[in-house]
Amino acid sequence: MALKEKYHEKIAFIVVDVNTEEGIELAREYKIWGVPTIYIFKDDRMVFEKIGFATEAELEEAILKTID
Repeated sequence: MALKEKYHEKIAFIVVDVNTEEGIELAREYKIWGVPTIYIFKDDRMVFEKIGFATEAELEEAILKTID
């Protein structure tokens, strides 16, 4: 089961297309220079950042730390 399906009730998953005007602005705001870039926020604070490939296990561990 994909992480999005497994945790959709506890966490919002948002994908930003950096090839759009809005995506370009967000990329600038968060200083995203590489894709993929994954951020997890809790209470408006970044609690996880991964630039480049992340395994499903890495992401699930970060999600579990965030929602606990």
